[in-house]
Amino acid sequence: MRAIAVLLFITTLQFPARAAWADQIDSLSKTLENDPSEKARISAGLALAKRNDPRSLAPFIRALTDQSHVVRGLAATALGHLGDLRAIPALEKALSDDNETVRNRARAAIDLLRPRPRGDSELTAGPVPTRARITPREPPIRGRLHVVVNQMGVKARSAHYLTGRMRDLVVSELASAPDVSIDGDGDSLHQFIVDGSITRLSRDTNGPWTEITCEVTITVSNSRGAILSIVSGGATVQTSRGASLSRPVEEALQAEALDNAVRGAHENLYSFLMRQGGGAK
Repeated sequence: MRAIAVLLFITTLQFPARAAWADQIDSLSKTLENDPSEKARISAGLALAKRNDPRSLAPFIRALTDQSHVVRGLAATALGHLGDLRAIPALEKALSDDNETVRNRARAAIDLLRPRPRGDSELTAGPVPTRARITPREPPIRGRLHVVVNQMGVKARSAHYLTGRMRDLVVSELASAPDVSIDGDGDSLHQFIVDGSITRLSRDTNGPWTEITCEVTITVSNSRGAILSIVSGGATVQTSRGASLSRPVEEALQAEALDNAVRGAHENLYSFLMRQGGGAK
């Protein structure tokens, strides 16, 4: 089962690159592999991924066994974008990772490196444009942002079983952002509350395709409950109308659509948090 157009985590790398890192592949690789701080390894991995340098192939392959699932998922996505077929054996091993997000990213990376010919049972996925309504009411924050991620809600009854998956993905995406911590610490100026909801989960037919569409909304509030930003995203996954659509297959398609919808919304969520001062000194 695979998706053609996946909104990958790597697309959220919007923070400015530091000129001093322009030719520090070796240094960043050592940090990715050896630094005891998960945050430092994530930051080094993000910087390496943004450079897309072939010298980072081996460090990213080794990072697939990192103790942090965030680092492992980042490494899988980066290897897909490097375009080096030598990463495939390591990515295939990552398909049995105990973390679902890592498995999904390894599968997506393999699909980028070794695309399969189109067939009747092949899946395609396309994004629904993300939308954002941003009305910041807070003064800029200097320093680390503390974010609390609440349980996700659902407006589409059939999507109730996916709310835990949505929260896990939101947490995973935010945890990989520099100067953002996922906890309840920090004073009121540094704390944001993230809520979300699955607003649509539908199955439709479109010509020769059966389409599964998922749409999500994510809300950011301050610690006093004032809503600061609302972002939304969506994705559609297609499969041939002639293909078998058992309940497990349909649920897998729904999960794929949800993952892509959340990653699309995350781009705007991340941009909003950075505007609040994430990464500022």
